[in-house]
Amino acid sequence: MTPGEAAGLDTGRTEHLDDRPASGYYDTDMEAFTSTEESPYADPDVMLAACLRARDTGAVPTGAEPPTLALIPIVRDAGMRNDPGDMSPGTRAMAADVFREDLDADDVTDEDAVEIFD
Repeated sequence: MTPGEAAGLDTGRTEHLDDRPASGYYDTDMEAFTSTEESPYADPDVMLAACLRARDTGAVPTGAEPPTLALIPIVRDAGMRNDPGDMSPGTRAMAADVFREDLDADDVTDEDAVEIFD
C-alpha cells in the first residue's frame, strides 16, 4: 500500500484488493484428505494432517505455501502462542519451515493428528 492509499487517496491500483486465499492448498478439496468427520477448515490439527496428506499425494502445487491455519499446531507445540492472530511473520516462517522440512504424511495418525516434535 502506498502512503497515498494509506491516507485514503484513490490511486487506481487494484492489486491490493485481491482477496483470493494466499495458499494453493485452498484450491484443493482438503476434506478429501481427512480420516475423521472433523472439518479441516474448522480444526487446525485436522487442516495440518490434511495438508501433509495432500502434499504427499501431489494434490497441491510443489512449493505451495501452507495455510496459516495448518501452522497453528506447529506454533502451539513449539510452546508459542495458540492464537493465529498472534503469529508474527517470523513465527509463521519458522512454522512453515517445520512444515516443509520436517513433516510428511508419515507423521499423521489415523485420528488426523500430527506428531510434530516427537
